[in-house]
Amino acid sequence: MTPTTTEEQLSILIRARYPIIWVETHEERRAVHILNEIATKPADPKEFKVLWVWSSTSGICTVDGKQAAESTDDPQAALEAIRTAKQPVLAVLKDLHRYIDHDIVYRKLRDLHENLKATQKSIIILAPVVRIPVELQKSVTVVSLPLPGKEDLNQVLESSLNGLEDMAAKGNDRAKETLQTISEWLGVNGNRETLLSAGLGLTLDEFEDVLTKSIAMTHSLDTSVIVAEKEQIIRKSGILEFYTSLAEMQDVGGLQVLKDWITKRRLAFSAKAREFGLKTPKGVFLAGAPGTGKSLTAKVLAKYMQMPLLRLDVSKIFASHVGESEQNISAALKIAEAVAPSILFIDEVEKALAGVQSSGQLDSGVTARVFGTMLTWMQDHEAPVFVVTTSNNPIAIPPEFMRAGRFDEVFYVDLPGEQERQEIFEIHLRKVHRNPEDFDVTYFARASDGFSGAEIEAVIQDALHKAFFAQRELTNEDISEATLKLIPLSRKRKVEIDVLRKWGEANAVNASVPEQAQGEKRRQIAL
Repeated sequence: MTPTTTEEQLSILIRARYPIIWVETHEERRAVHILNEIATKPADPKEFKVLWVWSSTSGICTVDGKQAAESTDDPQAALEAIRTAKQPVLAVLKDLHRYIDHDIVYRKLRDLHENLKATQKSIIILAPVVRIPVELQKSVTVVSLPLPGKEDLNQVLESSLNGLEDMAAKGNDRAKETLQTISEWLGVNGNRETLLSAGLGLTLDEFEDVLTKSIAMTHSLDTSVIVAEKEQIIRKSGILEFYTSLAEMQDVGGLQVLKDWITKRRLAFSAKAREFGLKTPKGVFLAGAPGTGKSLTAKVLAKYMQMPLLRLDVSKIFASHVGESEQNISAALKIAEAVAPSILFIDEVEKALAGVQSSGQLDSGVTARVFGTMLTWMQDHEAPVFVVTTSNNPIAIPPEFMRAGRFDEVFYVDLPGEQERQEIFEIHLRKVHRNPEDFDVTYFARASDGFSGAEIEAVIQDALHKAFFAQRELTNEDISEATLKLIPLSRKRKVEIDVLRKWGEANAVNASVPEQAQGEKRRQIAL
């Protein structure tokens, strides 16, 4: 039977006497607790082991902090102490990756790999990254400890509440009032679940800290404090950006086919959808010229589906150290899964994937491996992470990226038609606190043929600048002049836009044109 949790996987590896196991995690305390349970509370008493914990500052100690071997601050001395230990030992080595490139350290590890096989001893390397020298790659088994789930977070919550109870029992009136407020709030149906959902993506220590912060700030539990803290923590990864400024459906002009599709997908994430036989939606690919509303659609999706929006900054994935780029993409995908249900936004993906074909010659295959990691995850991930990918040039993207199974739908977002341009003018006039009925938006829509939504917004801003400088109200003439002055991208790069439009007709669903009309168009292309 396949192990279902990391704890089960580690238990099996240790019972099977795997000599060296690398556990990838930032959570040392949680990992040590799990390993101590495995070592000291086995199902079979014959498999009992003493847990040793090594660090360069403390040497080898027992789990309660007592020194277990003298003069073992040096990693070489620690490995030698493990080799000569008389009792069954599970030795946890913290941050050994900092020393593993040293010739003697990795040589000792290779020797220990053979030595420990015949004993009841195993080495666990705890580190936030996986950096295994090529000489050790066949000797080390890698396990990733996922970020805690809701059950783990609930235990931290209960521990925090117990701490307040102890303070209240000792006569602390403030703690007593705070505990009463929190208990009443948690008693409201759904509040506990909302709180734990807000904490997904945090480590146990981070969640404990932010609970304490919320209690100190509000004398209660406030999910907004937790979400704000989580934004900062996610941003510290340097790869993911947490979007808080989202958009409403009415902020998007036109794209009615895409809007209808979004509306139908909202309930597809529910338990009822699973019972009905629906799989969790995987994502949507949006292709089209710049400024047509692709990125805005991602913000609308997040708002409409009430999910956090995480933007993957592909340019920050690639790093100089060997293996770091692959670790960056893996870490980003793990965070997206940990905060699920979530939306992962990959903007202008062609910039990252354009060099995949020549990756072996230019970067030793790093881009190809990152691309492969993304493809495998997009195909196989089970967490409810909805991927929104945009591209200004889908022709430059390897075809396997868009094959069936990666996305639920591929949309082509064309330049807006006349009616859509009128809607967009009305939206942007309302955004600057003007009544569209006071302006000739019908004329503007006709005069702006070939304009994108972003270019229409630029027209309104240009007209506002002119009116503001003249110290008067905005007029039709201001907008007309700004419209005539702007040369749209569709004229500057007409050939490229035409090629992109033909690609959309052949490979995607038009985000604006009704399905019946698209079917007729495809029949004409086929003939």
